[in-house]
Amino acid sequence: MDHATEALARWRHNIFLVSQLIQNDVSSTKVRLFLRRGLSVRYLLPAPVVEYIEEHNLYADDASSHDKKDKDKDRVKDDPWRRAGASTPSSSAP
Repeated sequence: MDHATEALARWRHNIFLVSQLIQNDVSSTKVRLFLRRGLSVRYLLPAPVVEYIEEHNLYADDASSHDKKDKDKDRVKDDPWRRAGASTPSSSAP
């Protein structure tokens, strides 16, 4: 860091620090989460991006696929054969 500071020292009079007023921590994960919860993403994304998502119905299946994954996990968790790592009785029959 000191080397970078030294390298910029001769241009010190032309360097202006601009503090970041708005955090830019938007991710597709956050967009999916907001939409799954029924929240607006209008203040997270530019208007054309929101319009594109709405027009193409993007992320619409995420909520249902997320719920299905949770149900599948619960089903495996509740199945004593799978929980023990054994094959199911029907699959081990000749």
